[in-house]
Amino acid sequence: MDVSTKLLTLFFIAIICLFCAACVEKGAEEVSCTIERIGQSEEASYVVYTANNGDLYFVDIPDEEGERYLDLLKYNHDNGDIQTVKDNFTSYRDGSNEGFGMIAPTADGNEVYCVTTYGADAEIWKLTCSNDNFEYITSIGSGNNCGSNWWKVFNISLNSSGDTLYFVSINNDWDQKRVFMIDLNKSSPACIEVLNINETIGPERNLCFGGINVWDKYNNFYVPVWSYDFDDNDLALLKVHVPVNVSDSYWAELIHFTDNGQENGNPLLSGFRHHSCWSAIGAASNGCIYMAASNHFQPLDSGDIHGNVAIYKYDPESAVIVLLGDLKTTSTSVDNWMSDESQHKVHTFLLEHADGRIYFASDDYEPSYFLRGAHVYTIDTANDRISDYSKTQPLVLLRDFSVKENESIPSSTSGVFVEYYGIKGLGLNRNMPNLLYVMLYASNEPGHIIKYTF
Repeated sequence: MDVSTKLLTLFFIAIICLFCAACVEKGAEEVSCTIERIGQSEEASYVVYTANNGDLYFVDIPDEEGERYLDLLKYNHDNGDIQTVKDNFTSYRDGSNEGFGMIAPTADGNEVYCVTTYGADAEIWKLTCSNDNFEYITSIGSGNNCGSNWWKVFNISLNSSGDTLYFVSINNDWDQKRVFMIDLNKSSPACIEVLNINETIGPERNLCFGGINVWDKYNNFYVPVWSYDFDDNDLALLKVHVPVNVSDSYWAELIHFTDNGQENGNPLLSGFRHHSCWSAIGAASNGCIYMAASNHFQPLDSGDIHGNVAIYKYDPESAVIVLLGDLKTTSTSVDNWMSDESQHKVHTFLLEHADGRIYFASDDYEPSYFLRGAHVYTIDTANDRISDYSKTQPLVLLRDFSVKENESIPSSTSGVFVEYYGIKGLGLNRNMPNLLYVMLYASNEPGHIIKYTF
């Protein structure tokens, strides 16, 4: 065998070895990817929290006779079992207290301030994950100088130093739209009004669900504002400035979804109405704010208008808001949207993960005409590219909680994160880069909790 033949033979052997190594690596990845149901809450809780060690905290409401109470439970990531952290920590209040409407973790992620959903007298609790300590902090609402809260409480935010919570009263009364602070350094924390925002928001608008500690780098935090009955496209961001120096003052302004962020600007409309925002807002580590604006349509037949969600970005440095895209266009571009499909809202927080991408999920449920199931989407904050992660994930969870391999052709059992169900809550933690939890939702069913490793 001459030298050239030997070299050619060695070359082909090397190629085969590389190919085999790639196959082994791919096979290992496929084996390591799992998706499974790990438990449930009797009610589909809006909020779950993933701790630094991968444990998942969530609220359960046992279906018991008489007065019902909420329990705080934990899924132990290492042991694979569910443990009770706090039994009967507050009343169910005939369905008005469904768990946590908002959480505010500290910068290190070990401590989390949790707010219940009972609007008239919501409670703030503090969870310390390292020792599973869960303690009552204070109440907000009419009983504690925090205004009169209409419906439920879905906005509260913790400053970067972790010593002050900010809460915006969420109601439709002209004289009760205000910003409150809660000094956590005090032995008996209470609400202190710091800003009246009646003039800023106006009588026709209401505060919407907030996100998890949605702050920019200029000491401003953000809460969505909408008009349920007033104007389908009257959606804005409330920007609240918190003073750093004693000489500064609190102030607030509305950022409109226009080319200049002002009310007189050209609307950045996505081709469908803006009807709601829910909890779909988040802050990236680069300081930009991302938000999902839903049209909230649930078609009753194939001829109706179908649900869709637009994705926006606000850059506080340039004070510019831009339309990045929408879910239908994103999924259609990779052949993953069916003709009768309707993803009528994003209900999860927008959360940035260790890979620099923001994760969120879609939600659709009865009475929609065709329930395909929920997608998981990502936004790459480096280039603001929206991707349909469900198109490329290895596995799909079926309605009966069995698992199958994902396929390239879109159907109710491929191209979605889970068949049939919508996703109400999502939990991840930067310290666990390959772990994702979701809380499923369907009418008249408990909240099924899903663990996904990838």
